[in-house]
Amino acid sequence: MKKILASVVILFLTVGISFGQDIPKQTIFPKHEISLGYGDVIPINNLFGRNQFFGWNCYENAYEVHNWFGENIYRGDEISTGAISFGYMYSIKNWLLLGGYVSYAGFFQNVYNFSDEWVGTEHSHYISFLPSIRFMYLHKQYINLYSGVALGLIYENADQNDGSHLMSLLPIMHFTAFGVSVGSKIRGFAEVGYGSRGIFNAGIQYRFNGKSK
Repeated sequence: MKKILASVVILFLTVGISFGQDIPKQTIFPKHEISLGYGDVIPINNLFGRNQFFGWNCYENAYEVHNWFGENIYRGDEISTGAISFGYMYSIKNWLLLGGYVSYAGFFQNVYNFSDEWVGTEHSHYISFLPSIRFMYLHKQYINLYSGVALGLIYENADQNDGSHLMSLLPIMHFTAFGVSVGSKIRGFAEVGYGSRGIFNAGIQYRFNGKSK
């Protein structure tokens, strides 16, 4: 997976740089951008030892070994909300934006006894706070190619079936290897990266407080 991701990053960077050589100086872009995105939850799963894949899917979870001296329970399919993010970016230059994202991901899993009776629900919630920087390779009026990096904190709040409650605050990073946005003031975007916003992330952007000549 790491080799594949590295190859994709190199390919996208090469394409982006080659396309971004001719930058139109006369174009003035809106200074402000707000965005709403949705991504998968693989990076969060890996960070916290989970092994599921995409949001809003049910994941088959193997039955636990029946232990006559233990809890004698098993966990059913796990459901995730996916990674939902809200962002704000400010354009310092046409090719450089600063800002940040707040993202959320939730996991929910029912617990049953070996008589198939529901005994509870385990759930965990993750909220990330990510100051971010974005670099534009190509920034024309109706299409942008870019990469970016964000470094911040992720807050975990989880309740387990045994009555335990877990809260933690950890550093986390999100790297956008390649992103593309298309449109005018209201734009669609798609990104490939790694971190709390998911490996694949897509959504809408709205840009304002500017004009094009």
